[in-house]
Amino acid sequence: MQQETKKSIVIIGGILITVFVLFAIKAAVAGKSFSDYGLGLSTDSDTSGVQEVTLTLDPQTLDYAPNPIRVKAGIPVRITVDLNSVRGCTASVRMPAFGIQKRAIPGDNVIEFTPEKPGTFPFSCSMGMAQGTIIVE
Repeated sequence: MQQETKKSIVIIGGILITVFVLFAIKAAVAGKSFSDYGLGLSTDSDTSGVQEVTLTLDPQTLDYAPNPIRVKAGIPVRITVDLNSVRGCTASVRMPAFGIQKRAIPGDNVIEFTPEKPGTFPFSCSMGMAQGTIIVE
């Protein structure tokens, strides 16, 4: 019985590793990072100290991704709206806590701000249909 349990654990572990590797390969082929899938690993910092985020629309939930977006207070944030997935009313982004209401269009799809205080801040499209959260730490 103990031998069967060990064998089952090895098989399950192998399946989980295979799924993870396939997920990573799919993301790499698509040119995406884990942050594009809304896993909470949402910001990259470039050499200028700006926190970079690419905002997409999750096709299953129809909410913004990544969700939540995690950033640090006092450091500028640059959100690039991916117009391949964010269309229609979802391209009109409202972030009331930061005084932002912007319609993202080709050539003007970047939102920049510096969050000053920690907290959890909801944002949405202009109609309130697509939603997301920014967590400032």
